[in-house]
Amino acid sequence: MPFVKISPPTGPLNVSYSISTPESHKAKSIICGLPTVLFLHPVYIPQQVFEAQFSDFGLRQFNLIAFDMRSHGETEGVIGDAPYNAVEDVYDFIHTLARGEKSVAYDKQLLDEAVLGMKQLAFNNSMNPLTSAIVNSAISQSLHHWAGTGERTREGFHAAVMWPLERKIPSKEDFQKILCPIQIIYCLEDVAYTLENAQHLQEQFGDAGLKVQLHQVHGPHYGCIGGAKEINPIVRQFVLSLYDNQPEVMNVSITAEFDGVRMKTPFDDLLERFDYHPSDHSENELGL
Repeated sequence: MPFVKISPPTGPLNVSYSISTPESHKAKSIICGLPTVLFLHPVYIPQQVFEAQFSDFGLRQFNLIAFDMRSHGETEGVIGDAPYNAVEDVYDFIHTLARGEKSVAYDKQLLDEAVLGMKQLAFNNSMNPLTSAIVNSAISQSLHHWAGTGERTREGFHAAVMWPLERKIPSKEDFQKILCPIQIIYCLEDVAYTLENAQHLQEQFGDAGLKVQLHQVHGPHYGCIGGAKEINPIVRQFVLSLYDNQPEVMNVSITAEFDGVRMKTPFDDLLERFDYHPSDHSENELGL
C-alpha cells in the first residue's frame, strides 16, 4: 500500500492508504469526473474493515479511498498525551493528496479476553472467515503500535480507551457548521447503541436545520461487514443522488479485476495471510 507524509497539529504521520477505481484495485490516483468516497474506519480495526465495500461491484463504479488512522494499521504516528482531534488528521490527509505531495511481549490471556470483547462488540461474536481474518490482521498490526514496551502500552491506552472517552459531544452550533448531506444507517443487532440513540442523533441534526434520513438495516455494531448486503446499496444510491451526471457514472466501464462475484480489493493480500480465501466460500457464508 502507498504512504503519504502529513503534518497535522497532533504530530507527523506517515499514512498508509488505498485507492480503488473502476480500473484498478490498487490505483495511484482517482479518476477525475467520478464520485469519490472516503471511508473512515472505527477504533481497533483499520482500513481492511471495508473489504465488503471495496469488493462490491456497484460501489466500484466510484473512486474509493481508505486509510489507516493514527496508531492503527500500517500508519506510523502516535497519539501521545496531548488532546487528539482525529478530524485534523483527516483534513490534512485529504488536502495533502489533493496537492499531490506523495512519497508514495504481552499477556496472552489478557489479549484473548480483549479480543473476545472486541468480537462481541463488533460482530456479536458471530464469526466467519472474513471477520476472523479482519480481526486477526488488526491484532497483528495493533501489537506493533500497542505492545512490547511501556510507551507502546500507554499509546494503546490513549488510542483504544482515552480517545473515545474524551471525545467532545457536538453542540447545536457544531452541527450547524455541517454543509454536506448526511444519512444515518443504524444496524439493528448493534449491542453498543440502541435505535433510540440513532433517532436522538437524527433529532439533533434536525434541530440544527439539517434534513437527515435514518435507515435501519440488519447487522452488528461494525455493520459495514455484517450488514454489507443492505448497506452497500444505500451508500451507492446516496452517492448517486448527489451527482449531477448520473448516466455518466452508471455507464462507467469497470475494467478492474473481477471474478464474476466480487471485485479484487487492496486488502485481499493482507487478509489471505490470515486464511481469508473468498473463492472457497459462498457470499452467504461471508455475509456479503
